[in-house]
Amino acid sequence: MTSQTTSNKLQNRLLREDNIFLAISSLNSYVQETKLLSKEDQELLIRLRDIFNEDLINQTIKDVKEQLVKIKDEPDFLFKISVYFKPKKKTNDNIEFRPIHTAKLIDQIAMVSMLQLLVYDIDNTGKLIPSELSRLIPSTFYGNRISYDGKRLFKPWQSQYQKYSSNANNMLYEYSNNMQYKYEVSLDLENFFPSINPRLLFEHIFSFLPLKYSNDETELMKTILCKLLYFEINSLNKTEYEWYLQSGKLNNTVSTTVDKIHNIGLPQGLPHSYFFANLYMLLIKEAYEEAFGGEAVYYVDDSVIFTNKIEEKDSHADFENKIKKLNSDLNDKEQRLLEKVRQREPNDPSKIFYQYDDSSFSVKVHEPGDSSKSFFTSIQESKKRSGEMYLQKISRETSKTSFDMYTIFSDSDVRVTKSRITALFKAINEEIDHIDSKIKQNDNDSSLEVRNYLEKLLRYKKYFKYRMMLLNYIEKDNIEDLIKEITTELKKCNKKETIDELKKCNENEITDESTNCNKNDNIDDFFKKYNDDILAVSISFIFERIQDRVDDPKLNIKLKELKEELRSLIYKIHNISNVNSSSKTDVSQVVEEDVDKSKRNLKYSYLMKVFSEYLAQDDEAFGLKYKMSISKYDTLFQKIKTKYFYVKSLSTKKTFIRFQDDLEQYLNEDKDKGKNKGHLFASLGLNLIYEWSYFIRSNNDEMERLILNALFSYIFSYNLDDSFTFAKCSRLLISYAEIRILALLRNKQFNLKNFLNKYKNMISENYIVDIDYSLLQVMEHFNTFIKNPKKIDNLILIHKYCYDTWKNGSKYLHFYTLHNQEHAVSLIHSSIEILHSISYFQIKPIDYYVLFAACYLHDISMVTLPEINKFAMEESNGVNNIVDRFCNSISDSNKPNRVDLKMQLVKLYEDMDEYYESIVRDEHAQNSASEIRKHSELDFLDETMRDLIADVSEAHGFDTNDVYNVRSRGKDTLTNEKFIKILLRLSDLLDISRYRISNVVLYHNLKNLNEVSRFHWISHLITKGYRLETVYKSESDGNSGDISENSHSHIANKAIIEKLIINVEVLMSQTTEIENSPNCKNVSGVISNKDEDLKIKILFNQEKCGEKCSFLCRWFMKKNEYLINELVSLKNYLNMLDDNFFQCEIEVHVDVVQDTNISNEVFDYLRDFIEK
Repeated sequence: MTSQTTSNKLQNRLLREDNIFLAISSLNSYVQETKLLSKEDQELLIRLRDIFNEDLINQTIKDVKEQLVKIKDEPDFLFKISVYFKPKKKTNDNIEFRPIHTAKLIDQIAMVSMLQLLVYDIDNTGKLIPSELSRLIPSTFYGNRISYDGKRLFKPWQSQYQKYSSNANNMLYEYSNNMQYKYEVSLDLENFFPSINPRLLFEHIFSFLPLKYSNDETELMKTILCKLLYFEINSLNKTEYEWYLQSGKLNNTVSTTVDKIHNIGLPQGLPHSYFFANLYMLLIKEAYEEAFGGEAVYYVDDSVIFTNKIEEKDSHADFENKIKKLNSDLNDKEQRLLEKVRQREPNDPSKIFYQYDDSSFSVKVHEPGDSSKSFFTSIQESKKRSGEMYLQKISRETSKTSFDMYTIFSDSDVRVTKSRITALFKAINEEIDHIDSKIKQNDNDSSLEVRNYLEKLLRYKKYFKYRMMLLNYIEKDNIEDLIKEITTELKKCNKKETIDELKKCNENEITDESTNCNKNDNIDDFFKKYNDDILAVSISFIFERIQDRVDDPKLNIKLKELKEELRSLIYKIHNISNVNSSSKTDVSQVVEEDVDKSKRNLKYSYLMKVFSEYLAQDDEAFGLKYKMSISKYDTLFQKIKTKYFYVKSLSTKKTFIRFQDDLEQYLNEDKDKGKNKGHLFASLGLNLIYEWSYFIRSNNDEMERLILNALFSYIFSYNLDDSFTFAKCSRLLISYAEIRILALLRNKQFNLKNFLNKYKNMISENYIVDIDYSLLQVMEHFNTFIKNPKKIDNLILIHKYCYDTWKNGSKYLHFYTLHNQEHAVSLIHSSIEILHSISYFQIKPIDYYVLFAACYLHDISMVTLPEINKFAMEESNGVNNIVDRFCNSISDSNKPNRVDLKMQLVKLYEDMDEYYESIVRDEHAQNSASEIRKHSELDFLDETMRDLIADVSEAHGFDTNDVYNVRSRGKDTLTNEKFIKILLRLSDLLDISRYRISNVVLYHNLKNLNEVSRFHWISHLITKGYRLETVYKSESDGNSGDISENSHSHIANKAIIEKLIINVEVLMSQTTEIENSPNCKNVSGVISNKDEDLKIKILFNQEKCGEKCSFLCRWFMKKNEYLINELVSLKNYLNMLDDNFFQCEIEVHVDVVQDTNISNEVFDYLRDFIEK
C-alpha cells in the first residue's frame, strides 16, 4: 500500500465535509449495538442528534477527517476495534460465542464516510444514486439494502425482513397450487462472517470496481477496501483470544509470529460489513443457482430456493450429495479467487500485516443433519402433511399485528390486538407441540418437511411472544408483574446457585463434582429463551420503563433480586465455557494475563456489557441516555429564540404581518434561481451547516423542514416537536392557517416545493380563522394512517368545508340527528376501531384517505334546500295524495269557514314539510355524491379521488347486496373500494349514541316532531353508546388441544374463531313480554339472568327467534334494523372468503347500564310506534 499524493476526485470527495456530515446524519441507521459503545461515545451519539450544533459537528468532522487522513496516508495504520462475545449455543458442556465487533463512534463515522464512496455515485445535482457496485446487488437480496434518500444508510431491517418472509411464503403458496416447482430448499451458511477470508473478499470486490476510475482513484479504492477489511483487535485475555479463534474455527492455523491481533473474517457488527457480506453472497448465489436453479430469495446468509433439481427416487441422499457438491464448488471458487490473490504477491497489501493462513477460511453450507439449518421439503407432501401452506396467512397476521401495535389509540385497541396475538401464539404453540410429536416418532419420510416447518413456526412464535409481553404491560400498566416473571425465568436457569458460589467456581476454589459448578443442564433453558430474543428484550424493556421510579423502595427490592439473578447467570455462562486450546501461537505480547480470576472473561462479555448500565452498583451509569435529554431542535430553538426574543404571543394575522419580510425571504429563496440560496440557514448563523449538508439537501428537504418547523412553531407559540397534538403555549385560539402550515412541516414526507406552492393559499384570509376544535381529535389519525402531507391538508380543508356547510344547520332536517363534522369525527374513530377489530380488513393509506373524506362528505347534501318546483313537476302517488287530500278537504263544503280553512292549511303545510324532508333524507346519498362531484369548493381534490369519494359516499345508502355481493378487486387496484364502503356503512350505523341529539330540543318539541323523527330521537336519548370487543379462541379450546376433525393443522384456515361483540349500552330496562316482529330474521334474542343483560346473537340463516320477545329486544331491533342486516351480511361475507384466516362470529350485547327516568309520555310515544 502506497501513500497517495496525487489529487483525484474520489480523494476530494472522501475528505469533503459534506461526505462526513452525511455519515453523521445517518448514524442511527447503522450504529445498532449502541450499548457496546463506551459511555463517552454513547453520550456523543446522543448529542449528535442535534445536527445543527455547529461546534459539535465541526469538531466531529475534524476528528473523523484526521482518521481518514491516517487511513489514506499511513500504510500500517488500521482502525482499532473491540470484540464482544455473545452466547450463541451450548454444545455438550461448552458454550460457543458469536463475536460482535464495535469501534469508537468517530471511527464508525469514518468507516461509513469511506463506504459511501463505494455505494453511492453522485449526479450533477448532488443526488445519491446506486454506484456500479451497488447495482450488482440483486432485488432478491432483502437484507442490508442501501438507502438512497439521504436520511439513512440502510433501509430499515424490520420492513426488509418482513418482505423476505412474506415473499418466501407467497412463493410457497403459489408453487403449491401451480406445481411449477416441487421442492423448497432452505440453506444456511456455517459461521458466515468469521469464515470469509478478507483477502478473497478484497479480490472479489476489487474485480467489480468500475473501469472508469483513474489509476489514482483505483489506488485509493484499494486502500479503502483494505482498511475496511483489516482491523487491529483491542487487547484480549488468553481465554477471550481462544474464544475468538474458536468462533472462526482457527485453532492450529494461526501464523506463529503474532505482534498484533487482527480480525477473523468479516467483522460482524461494523456498519460496512453487512454490505460487504451481500457482495460476497454474489459468489454464493452463483453456486446455489448452479446447484439448484429455480427461484430464490435471500436475507444475508439465509436463503430459500424453489427448485425441481432434486431426484424424487432417493431425494434425501440426493440432497446430501448436492450439499457436499455445493460445498466443494464453493471451495473451488474460493481457490480460484485465492490464486488471483497469490498472483499479486508480494504486492498484496494485506500480506503485510494479516496473521491468519488462507487455509483457515472456508465458507460452507450447513450439511444436512438432525440439527442442521439446511434442509429441503417436498411442497406437495408438505401441503398434505402439515399446515405449512397456512404460513402465508400467519405472515399476513404479523404484518397486521405490527401495524395495529403502531396504531393503538385506545384501551379497546390494546384488548383486541392482545386477544388476537394470544390466540395466534396459542395456535402456533399447539402446532409446534404437534410437530414435535411427529419428530419424536422418527418418521423418516416426513422428518425434513416437518423440521423445516418447525423452524418457521418458531420464528413466528418468537414474534408473537414478545408482542404479548408488551401488550400485557400496556394493558395492566404493571411493571412489577413483569419483573417477577422475568426473575422467575432467570431463577430457573440459575437453579440454586448464588453469585458467591459462581465466583468460587471461577476462582477454581470448588472442585467437588457434587457442587453446582458442574450442574449446567439448566443452561439449555437459558439458550432456548435467549435465542428467541425474548429474555434479553424483556430485561431491557423493564429497565427502560422504570426510569422515573428508581426511588421506589418496593420496586428496588424486586430489581435487586432481578439484578442478582442476571449477574449470576452471566457468571455461570462464562464459567462453563471451557476452552481446550490447541493453538501453538505465542500471544504473550498481545494478550492480557487473567489477573483477577473472579472477573475473568467478563471484560468483553456481550451480556455483561449490554446490561452493564442496569447492573451498575451506582446510579451514574444507570440510565445515561435518559439523563441526557437532547433534542434535534435544541440548537434551532436557542437560535430562533435569540433572534426573535422580542416576540410575544400574537394572533395569526398579526404574526404574518410582523414577519412578512422575513418569511418572504425564507420562503422565496428556491424561486430566485439561487439568488438567496441559503438565506434560511444564514439568517440563523448556520452557514457551515448549509455547506456541509449539501448531499442531504440534494436528496431530501429534512434540513429545511426542521428549520421551518422550529421557526413557525416558535412564532405561533407551539411546543417545538414533530407531534400532531399541536399543543399551544399561549391562550390564543388556533387558526386553520397555523394547523395547515405545521401539519406540513411536521410530516416526514415533507416536500419544500409543495410547501412553497401552498404557502400563499394557507395564509389567505379564508384560513386565518379559528378552527373547529373537533379537528384536533383526528389530526394524529391523519398523520398515522395517511401520512401524505398533501392529502392530510386536503382533509383539513374538507373538515373546514363540512363545518362551514353545517354551521347554520339544515332547514328541512332541523329535527334530524347530527350529520356534521362532529358526526364525521365520530365515524373516523369508529372506522379505525372496526379495522382493529376485524383482522381481514387491511387497507392502504390511500384507502384511509378516501374513507376519512367520505366520513365528512357522505351526508353533505342534507343541508341543501330541495328544489321547490319539484313538487309541482312530480307525478307520484305521494304528491297526488297530498293534492287530492287538500282538494277534497275544501270541496267537502260549499264555503269552508276560516277556522276550517286554517286547519286545512296547517295540515297541508305539515304534508308539504314532510314531503320536502323525505326528499332530502331519502335521496341524500345520491345527492351528496352529486355535490361532491360538482361543488367548486372541493376543486382542490384530485378528479379521480373526488369521483371515488363520491362513489363511496353514495354507497352508504345502498342495499347490502349491492355492496357485499360485488367482487372485490382490492389487490388489483389502487384502492380497495369495497372495504372502504363496508367500513363507512358500519361506522355510520354504529353512530347511535345520545350525544347526537339535544335533550332540550327534544323535550321542547316532543309533540311537534313527526312520529318517525320522534322515535329516533327518543331511541338516541336512551342509548349511551357502544363498545367493540373482539374475542379470539381456537377451535380446539375445551377439546384438550386436539386438532379439529375438519383440519390437519392448528393454524389451518378457520381454525381460530374471531368473535366480534358489539356491546350497546342502553338506559332503559323494559323486559316485559311483547309479540315478536315478523321482520326479525336471522337473529335470536336471549335475556341473560345477570343484570337483565339482553344478548342478541347474530345467527347464520338457520334459526328463528321465538314467538314472544321482550320490549327491549323489539325496540332495539326496530331502531337498528339496518345495523342488524348489515352485520348478517358482514358475517356471511367474511366466512365465505377462502383467504380469511379466521372464522367469523358476531354477537350484539344490549347492556342495561342504567335505567333512565324517561316520562310516561315519552315511553308512550316509544311503545305506540313499536306496536304499530
